[in-house]
Amino acid sequence: MTKRITTTTGFSKISGQDGKASAALPFGYANLPTGLKTRVRAAQPRAVVSDNRELILPYWDIGKIIIDAQKTKGYGKQVVERVASEHGTCILDD
Repeated sequence: MTKRITTTTGFSKISGQDGKASAALPFGYANLPTGLKTRVRAAQPRAVVSDNRELILPYWDIGKIIIDAQKTKGYGKQVVERVASEHGTCILDD
């Protein structure tokens, strides 16, 4: 069984099965890795949202370009249908 001993310097010593100090750790160190993991886990959903945003923006831009062309050049809904039929569901196939 391990045992934590706090010294007068404020460091903790963890003793192993043999009772010898196996490491000197600052007091409260045990909470540090847990806090770091919590921060990383909290950041992961934000990273996913950021990635999704970057994937959505080109499609938003394409829609804006089509709407602007419909307003300024008089394109009708047939333009959207033609682009879709010529390029399928992915414009990047070319």
